[in-house]
Amino acid sequence: MGLRNYTKTLFADTLQDMMRTTTLQKIRVKDLCQNCGAERQSFYYHFKDIYELLGVWINEALRPYTKAP
Repeated sequence: MGLRNYTKTLFADTLQDMMRTTTLQKIRVKDLCQNCGAERQSFYYHFKDIYELLGVWINEALRPYTKAP
């Protein structure tokens, strides 16, 4: 599951911004959704929880380094 979808990218970018000032353990889905202007239902449509979003974000960030030649 990549971040090609606008909504997924919005959540990932917002998570990244929030992690600059807040630890992951203190970020709640409610706060994430408020910061990016999306509904919680949208978040849960795409992700099971914050940790799944984090995993997708990390995989997407590492994608250029893991492609086979």
